[in-house]
Amino acid sequence: MVKKVLIILFVTILFGCQSQVKEANKPYKSEFSELVAIKGHDPVEEGVLTSPALKDRLTKLLGEGKYDTLVTIMHECTPIGFNNDIVYWMGYSKDYPATTGAAVIIDLNEDIIYVAYEIDDIMERFSEAGDVRETPTRLQLWLNRRDRPMLVEPETIISEEEES
Repeated sequence: MVKKVLIILFVTILFGCQSQVKEANKPYKSEFSELVAIKGHDPVEEGVLTSPALKDRLTKLLGEGKYDTLVTIMHECTPIGFNNDIVYWMGYSKDYPATTGAAVIIDLNEDIIYVAYEIDDIMERFSEAGDVRETPTRLQLWLNRRDRPMLVEPETIISEEEES
């Protein structure tokens, strides 16, 4: 009985590992499919934003001035993520207030780049597909990051002065 369980566990792990390898080697339409291999790495350290291919596409999408703004905002970034054929990362400015940040999302199947950034509560969205209302879930989560409800309502928080 124990032997059967171990064999089933081994086979499950083996096939699970193979499916991860297939995911990384999956042929994508996008020229940025090599970003899957550096999942978990820092995009700033890897020079992702300044790579010639991505810089060219982002400059066409955003314009030169806004590309420079994006690079400045993306000083401190999350590691590169990969999920459901989407590569993504988020970042914040070196001297950022909470209202300055950006997100870059690349749909590897459709070869579409989506960008959103916020500076002083002013949000801008860009999409190579043209319609900024149709964005991947990952970008929607970033756009709505402040809409999450607080655990404690502000009026229920009692200051030390009120307690005395």
